[in-house]
Amino acid sequence: MTSMLADLRYGLRGIRANPGFCFLAILTLALGIGAGTTMFSVIKNVLLSPFPYKNPEQIAAFAIHDLDSSRPGGRTFMKAAEYLEFQQQNHVFSEDTGGGNEDVLWTTGVGTEQFDGAYVTPNTFVFLGVAAQIGRGLLPEDAKPGAPPVFVMSYKLWRTRFNLFEIVGVVGDMKNSGIQEPIQPEIWCRTLSPGCSSAVCWCARRVSRARC
Repeated sequence: MTSMLADLRYGLRGIRANPGFCFLAILTLALGIGAGTTMFSVIKNVLLSPFPYKNPEQIAAFAIHDLDSSRPGGRTFMKAAEYLEFQQQNHVFSEDTGGGNEDVLWTTGVGTEQFDGAYVTPNTFVFLGVAAQIGRGLLPEDAKPGAPPVFVMSYKLWRTRFNLFEIVGVVGDMKNSGIQEPIQPEIWCRTLSPGCSSAVCWCARRVSRARC
């Protein structure tokens, strides 16, 4: 203990005598640690744990500059009518998909549970290249008028809570935060109807040769 205190006093005297050298040493350590952390993050996310999507480098999420809104950076969602118009006039993207986050309430005789849900267009899993581990994903038929309500849930939720419940399909956990929101959906329902006024977020895939 005495030796440690002596070393500490010696170090403080050295800092007081050479403050410039001390600052330079601390700055060098900080830059080295920061650079190492950055490189590790890049290697982990790009090489070790890339997004589990089909051609992720071609996926683009875009913001809308709304003249009626003063929000900086634009808004990142379209209304359903705007999305339908985008589909009709699009000549840049080869594929598109959309959806939005919405809480899902599950009511039983015991009580009500809340899950993080997402409403998506039925081509979402095909667009992302994510296959169902059990059953199937959403299909275009699931979004037609009069179709029975169906949903897809995450494997984690199915295993821990609904392992005996009949479902349409189960998919692996997806990195939703890499596209738009930090929320990790646990249940995917069929698409919003075209007449719905809820605000939703959309993504599209670039083609190699775009034309306007």
